[in-house]
Amino acid sequence: MQFENWNDLRFLLALQRQGTLTGAARELGVDQTTVTRRLRSLEKATGSELYGRHRSGAVLTRLGAEMVITAERLEMEMLDLEARVLGGEKRLEGPVRITMPLAYATDFTKEIAEFARIYPGIELEVVGSDRMRSLTKREADIALRIATKLKVPEHLVGRKICPSSVAVFGAPHLVEVPWEQCPWLGWIDPEGEWSINEKLRARYGGRYVLRLNDLWAMTEAARAGVGVMVHGCGTPLVTQGLVEMTEPEHFGDTWVLTHPELRRSPRIRATLDYWYGVLKRRAPAFVGLV
Repeated sequence: MQFENWNDLRFLLALQRQGTLTGAARELGVDQTTVTRRLRSLEKATGSELYGRHRSGAVLTRLGAEMVITAERLEMEMLDLEARVLGGEKRLEGPVRITMPLAYATDFTKEIAEFARIYPGIELEVVGSDRMRSLTKREADIALRIATKLKVPEHLVGRKICPSSVAVFGAPHLVEVPWEQCPWLGWIDPEGEWSINEKLRARYGGRYVLRLNDLWAMTEAARAGVGVMVHGCGTPLVTQGLVEMTEPEHFGDTWVLTHPELRRSPRIRATLDYWYGVLKRRAPAFVGLV
């Protein structure tokens, strides 16, 4: 057996993770035809089938599963090598991808503009998401994250900023509505740990009238008076026009995190320090004290 292109293993790995050819193509940023062609090339090199098609999706054969184990090890070694190379750089230039909650990405526009002025050589990539993106797999270099019952992964390093609180927000006219009659907004399949939404609704009373999966749609619905929403304290641009209807309640702790090897990179270090300062200045608001 001789591989013409070891890179083909990435396609088998993506197929195993996503379960379908379409999903693998989406993960790798290619079309499905390319995925199929590269997998056929891999099967030709091994002389064996590596996966089969079923109603539930693609299922790897025993050999395919064994090859995925090797592919995962190679991926981790390459990512570690890349991290070490980045950690050895000396210039404040190049891209830095940072993931943060959607509310932060919306509310921190002034801080992002200030960062661009201070570090013109760094190309900041902001990924607004409530999902804990993988720093090990380089989905992001830095994460600003609120850790709730999920523990901060042991393989990451960072600093805890402060506790963070949430409250119920609503349009001013809803303040006068009794809680048992209050309309609520909820999430559809939330990425983050928004079970607290149900916890507060059950405590105060009322019923859901609308569920959404988009922060902007939810805040606009709240401003229109469709219902009240649970949101974090300390992001006034997001909750503009809404009234804080309950006392702030502790939700989790805000962290700045990165991969251990990356913190030696000057541009990563500079970005870490900058956002640590930003979040530290916002700490009283996150706690719900202002």
